[in-house]
Amino acid sequence: METLSMMEIQKAGDNAQQFQIQNLTIGIDEKRAREIYDEKYSIAKKDFTEEALRIANERVRELENRLIPKMEAVNDGLKAFADPSFQLLLVDAQKTAAATERSVDYDLLSELLVHRIEKGNDRHVRTGIHRAVEIVEDISNEALLGLTIIHSLNSFIPVSPECVGALNTLNDLYGRLIYAKLPDGIDWIEDLEILDAIRINPFGKFKTIKEYCSEAMLS
Repeated sequence: METLSMMEIQKAGDNAQQFQIQNLTIGIDEKRAREIYDEKYSIAKKDFTEEALRIANERVRELENRLIPKMEAVNDGLKAFADPSFQLLLVDAQKTAAATERSVDYDLLSELLVHRIEKGNDRHVRTGIHRAVEIVEDISNEALLGLTIIHSLNSFIPVSPECVGALNTLNDLYGRLIYAKLPDGIDWIEDLEILDAIRINPFGKFKTIKEYCSEAMLS
């Protein structure tokens, strides 16, 4: 529930009544959250012709069905639907969802919106999320997979002191993440740079996966 403190003072004549309202409580439940979602979509879908609306509606509904349960699982997550900044981001996410046919993109967009709720007080994080929502549809499958693996290498290190157990953990993790052939060459990296998703150091060199993993494990 969202609580707003509000005081209203009215100047009136002798026979008029004056009211003071404090602690006005406005709640956002699942029903209201879905209503707001539809209200924002009425803005997003203005860019589509009648012929495109059927496909757009299906895709935006996919995003809704993945987003709402995730937001409910976050403490006070649905309250974000009352935030003007979040509503503007939601419209952008709906437009991106309508433009992409990849199922994984709806999951990615929903995760970005939830992350906006959890880390939205950090303006650097907020800026990154807003940009990510804009380019989700433009990132190729190869580049998306490459980014996922790089992020995993940086973020997930097995804590098991037993070598075989640690390797089994990594094997299980990457067995789930690698759903296609890993990207080859540097074209996918250059595509990400064009989208401002990464920065390439012109004075550096790309490491092999063996070098990258070895350094990550030893750090």
